[in-house]
Amino acid sequence: MSLSHKIISTPDDVLTIGQLFVTVSITTLVFYSLYRWLLPKPIPGVAYNPNATKSLLGDAPDMIKEVTLTGEFRVWCAKQVKLMNSPICQVFIRPFSKPWVLLADFRESKDILMRRREFDKSSFLAQGMACMGSFHGIYTTGDKFRSNRQLIQDLMTTSFLTNHVGLAIYAKVLEVMKLLELKMELANGRPFSVKKDFEYASLDVMLEFAFGQNWVHTATGPQVELLSKLSASDVKLDALDQPVTFPMVPIVDFLHSVYEAPEIVEKTINAIMPKQQT
Repeated sequence: MSLSHKIISTPDDVLTIGQLFVTVSITTLVFYSLYRWLLPKPIPGVAYNPNATKSLLGDAPDMIKEVTLTGEFRVWCAKQVKLMNSPICQVFIRPFSKPWVLLADFRESKDILMRRREFDKSSFLAQGMACMGSFHGIYTTGDKFRSNRQLIQDLMTTSFLTNHVGLAIYAKVLEVMKLLELKMELANGRPFSVKKDFEYASLDVMLEFAFGQNWVHTATGPQVELLSKLSASDVKLDALDQPVTFPMVPIVDFLHSVYEAPEIVEKTINAIMPKQQT
């Protein structure tokens, strides 16, 4: 009875193993086909990095690594054009999405931006600036874009630039020159950084022509006032080739928020998924 049972059950065992083999084979084939289908698909005839098409993440890991070190997304884009030795190339930044085409030709870019109606603002730029609210730069060409742009279109006219912006820039340049003179005197021949000084001056200019005389807080003014009260003994001086670090007055909260806004936009633009970043 036992032997008979074994003989009868053997075909069932073989069939079960065969079914398992078929199931595993089909599952493997399905997942492999899905993997191949999800891989980046380059546009024919446009240069690209062959290694990027072998990974589901495309060029994203290389881009993230570069931007993490330098903080410059556009520099990475320029490097891709140079590496591929082509004025037009494609990169795969966002998984499971279409490639981005990089164009490093001024005349063609100008023609596309100014004369070709079939091209419009990319979702990449729109999502990157979404953190700025109802800003005309987030909209594609249409009624919303035009109505929001009208709010600032007069800011680029010759009369406004000459009679308002020019005066603000002139006043702030004089203030920066006074600040640099104070630093030169205190540094006594030693180098010092002027990066934040120019950033603060740009911030002051922008706020002055935006709010006029109604806005009294500045970023540069307090720095001038502080350094004018210091003497050489109040500043730590090292060797002649070592840069001097000067004390700084913290700027008011509103100025600080406006100052950090470009950095927030840059982080959003550099993110693989800007919507989640905002």
